[in-house]
Amino acid sequence: MNQHMEIDLYNSWRVVIGASRSINGCLNRIRPYEMDQNVPKWILFQYSLLRVDMFLHSMNLKFLRNGDYSITSEERQQLESVIKVYETIRDEYKSESNSPVSFIDLLSEQMMIIDEHYTNTIEVIKGF
Repeated sequence: MNQHMEIDLYNSWRVVIGASRSINGCLNRIRPYEMDQNVPKWILFQYSLLRVDMFLHSMNLKFLRNGDYSITSEERQQLESVIKVYETIRDEYKSESNSPVSFIDLLSEQMMIIDEHYTNTIEVIKGF
């Protein structure tokens, strides 16, 4: 891997880790008892964040195991999707929308890249 790619990847990791740390601030605004008919979307949102964290955890383990930042093109695409998920959450938080779960549908495309089972999960959660 050349130096330019290593710098880009390092900066991407910094963005992702920073967004991951600040997500708790966003979640504090959302109170489950206020969800009413949006409980399934809240569950999907929690599942999405869990899957993002699991992906990041697996990438950290891979780094520790291999001792380098080499990633496959699929992992790069997933990492880019993680960044887009966090950017969407941040943008919605800053917009102070009236419905705290209105943006969850915006995450679907990126989540399908991160989690191959996301479509099935949506179907299961719709059953609630």
